[in-house]
Amino acid sequence: MHSKFAILSALLLTGCLVQSLQPFHTPATTVEVPELTGQWELLTAWGEPVPASVPAWKFTPDEILTWDHKTNSSPVKVKYFRLGDNLFANTSVEPTGNWYQLWHLRPVHTVARVILAGDTVEFRPLDFTWFTNCVAQTPLAIPHITADDFPLYNWSPRQWEQFLTTHGDTNAFPPTHRYVLKKR
Repeated sequence: MHSKFAILSALLLTGCLVQSLQPFHTPATTVEVPELTGQWELLTAWGEPVPASVPAWKFTPDEILTWDHKTNSSPVKVKYFRLGDNLFANTSVEPTGNWYQLWHLRPVHTVARVILAGDTVEFRPLDFTWFTNCVAQTPLAIPHITADDFPLYNWSPRQWEQFLTTHGDTNAFPPTHRYVLKKR
């Protein structure tokens, strides 16, 4: 479904992550994470090892400049937020271009649990299969639209926060599709 070395920005446009038309957080839960600012070597992408030739990713307080194995770069907007003991990252891509191009792009938000351990950080995206199974087994009423046979959810940021507070420590964020980076 994905190339071995897909980058986070490419995942924002794929069908394997939970995508939302609304952010996964409210301004009240947004936090600064200054220890992430700087250059980070990508070790693992989508759970697979990454070649050493991939340039370092550059983290600023509100953006990650990502690189893939072909040295294509892409900026990803990021907002960090905390719910209980869990740190999360809400990511999105800000479409740019002329209005013809913008008609064909749909900005969406994705979420990953962030695990900091010394000079290593993991981003574990909310698993689409787990989420759709959860939705199918519970009476959750989640407004969504379907685009290209893929649901784009439209919960409010507060509703997402309630869901993530409940499921932040569960199998919703498995290590199988994680991104692992080491600070330079």
